[in-house]
Amino acid sequence: MVLRDLIGVPYKEHGRDLTGLDCYGLVILALKILTGIDLPDVLYEKTDLRSNKETFNNLINKVKYVKLEKALKYCIIVFDKGTHCGVYLGHGDFIHCNKNGVNIAQLNSWQCRVSGYYKVNN
Repeated sequence: MVLRDLIGVPYKEHGRDLTGLDCYGLVILALKILTGIDLPDVLYEKTDLRSNKETFNNLINKVKYVKLEKALKYCIIVFDKGTHCGVYLGHGDFIHCNKNGVNIAQLNSWQCRVSGYYKVNN
């Protein structure tokens, strides 16, 4: 499976599988596809009421990241101080999940909302 295979998966709040994803579920699944890292379920349980920002902080604490100066292919892009995230695909495109499900967007139209770029350090 490649990340583009996820296009069209529907949005589901706290979704963590192919029946439905949210932006953090997409990033968690992307990490598994790209690196083989399988994050523990305790990171974000469906019954958990933590905010997306807290989820991102837990994600950062569970996996060793390197903060980047600019987007590199397959880096995680964090928007609006951790309230949204996606994965950079290169050539100005990134994949993310919003209310319309998993889709591809152009980074240049989101650039002003970027809080940081992160790459898994493995």
